[in-house]
Amino acid sequence: MATPTSAVATKLRLASAYQPVEKTELNPLEYPCGVLAVIPALHDIQYYQGLLANAHNFSSNSQCDIFEIREGQGKWQRSLDDVGIEGYLLRCSKTLPTLQAIFVTLKKHPATSFGLQLSMSRHALNSVLSQFKMSPQFVAHLLGEPDYWAPGDFAHCGKSQDLKQIEFFCQHPRWNIHQKQIPWSIYMAYDIPQGCATYFVVSEENYASNETVKERLSETFKPEMSESLSANDPFMLHVMVAHESLIQSKSVTTDLRYKLYDQLDKVDEYAAAPSAHRRNLETLTTSLHIISQNADSLIASADMAATIADLMSSAHDRFVTAHRGDPNALSSNKSIEISDSIRYLLNSIRAEKRWLLSYKNRKDIAMNLVVFNLVTQQDSQTNLAIALDTKRDSKSMNVIAALTMCG
Repeated sequence: MATPTSAVATKLRLASAYQPVEKTELNPLEYPCGVLAVIPALHDIQYYQGLLANAHNFSSNSQCDIFEIREGQGKWQRSLDDVGIEGYLLRCSKTLPTLQAIFVTLKKHPATSFGLQLSMSRHALNSVLSQFKMSPQFVAHLLGEPDYWAPGDFAHCGKSQDLKQIEFFCQHPRWNIHQKQIPWSIYMAYDIPQGCATYFVVSEENYASNETVKERLSETFKPEMSESLSANDPFMLHVMVAHESLIQSKSVTTDLRYKLYDQLDKVDEYAAAPSAHRRNLETLTTSLHIISQNADSLIASADMAATIADLMSSAHDRFVTAHRGDPNALSSNKSIEISDSIRYLLNSIRAEKRWLLSYKNRKDIAMNLVVFNLVTQQDSQTNLAIALDTKRDSKSMNVIAALTMCG
């Protein structure tokens, strides 16, 4: 397994260099040993224990927000420190909520594995990971590693071969390549026998989209909204975060579109006046090249967003199948609504990608016109002018030669 760490931020890149994680000697008594979610074919336990052993990855004291839903009512536990987290875990050991979402943040810090420090202490995080039996594969996400691989979509069975746990976790695309964006990652594990969904949401401090998700949770599960049964479907928060992530693309795509249109207007102007100065054509060519690069980046982000939505749909189908015939899990058709919502997001992402591809095609057409038509035409005119000047100079030389001979 590749073991990237020690990210160094340069310019707009979050990380430009990686150094190996120092693996620790395997400790069978520590997380993630004994956790149902461990998959030996994928998970190098010493790697994850090495990440958790780096004290610089963690704050000296925790600060996180926890949102829980019990009997359809939402409640926030704000700014919990180590003592507050310990008390919360004690309550959960007695009775679990329908949904619990732990919101943590990352900030830049030296000597960490990925250049970022988590807003939880090492002790508190180990307690949470162990009690809720979370997948170790999300540990690197928690610590801010940029992930360009597939989302995690796993199911785990007990000794009796019955389905015990469904997991889905991902890192949403960073749409704006011109900003330093700390990864926005989200993990969900659904305990089928207990009927409890546990979330971990990690983002940069004061991340606007993350704060919007918190506000939407508060509004959705107010006391006066008691008839809302969205919490019966564990994928509700996943869909909400994916929706906010897609909304991020609007401003970036709009900016790309108008920059492209501005350059297309200039192409039309130059086409109507082929005598445009060559430096102007060079500037236009450079602008179109930058637009092409940005479009490629957005298309890649759209592809990743579509992959997330597609796998989320498959994971949700697995949940529905596991609860087929359970009236509590599927009451008020909420799971049908969530399924429709995921499909809507997937189709919206695909539509976004189609528009991005059309912008790139229009750029290609404009580039061909500028490079192969306008520039070539201008070069031809220049060559013709040189030829005419040469011809005139030749005639003048002949006259001069004739006059000289006569003299």
